[in-house]
Amino acid sequence: MNITIKQGIIGLLIFTTIFLSITIWAYVGSGKKVASNFFRSHSLYWFSDCMNGGKVEINRISEDHYDTLVTMTSKTQIDKAMNKARRLGQKTTKINPVKFPLNSWTFCGLFFAFFSALSLAAPFSWKRKLFVLLLGLPILYAFIFSKFWLSLLLRFSNFYKRFEVGISNSTLLDIINYINLIIGYPYFGLVFTAFITIVLFALSANFKILLSND
Repeated sequence: MNITIKQGIIGLLIFTTIFLSITIWAYVGSGKKVASNFFRSHSLYWFSDCMNGGKVEINRISEDHYDTLVTMTSKTQIDKAMNKARRLGQKTTKINPVKFPLNSWTFCGLFFAFFSALSLAAPFSWKRKLFVLLLGLPILYAFIFSKFWLSLLLRFSNFYKRFEVGISNSTLLDIINYINLIIGYPYFGLVFTAFITIVLFALSANFKILLSND
C-alpha cells in the first residue's frame, strides 16, 4: 500500500486528536490516577521482593509533579537494625530506607498513550493495527518495567553497604548508571516507542492475511 499525502495528513490529524484527548484526560480527568494505580500495582507485583533480599514499597503521594514514592530497604538492613535494637534494649527499631519520587505519567502512562495514538492513526488496515497493538503493548510493558528494575538495581547498588543488595563492582556500576541515564530520559522512551511501532508495522507487511484489506 502506497501512502498518499492526503492519507498522511489524515493520519497526523487522527494521531493529534487521539494523543491530545488522552493527555487532556490525564491532566483534567482521572487518567493520571489510572496510570499511577497501574504502575504501582504492577511494580509491587514484580519488585516488592527483588534482587535477593531487596524490599520495595510503592505508595501514592501528592508532591509537586510527583505522584509515586518508592521506598527501598532490604532483609539484611532490617535484620541488622532489629539485632542492634535488641542489644541496646530498645523497644523500637530505626530503619534508614532510601526513598525517591516518580511521576508515573511521564515514566509509564505517556508511552502507552503515545503508542496507542501512533498505532491507531497509522494509515493501514485494522488488522495490521490490531497486530501492532497486540505485539507492541507487551514490548512496551517490558521496556517500562525493565527500566524501573534498572533504576532499582542502581540505587540498591549505590547503597550496597547499607542493603547488601545489588552490585558492588564500581566499573559495572558506572556502566549501569550510564545506561540508566539514557533509557530514563523521556525522549528516549518516545523514540523507542516510535521505533517499535514502525518495526511492527513493517513486520505486519509480511503476513498476507493482514494485507487483504489494504
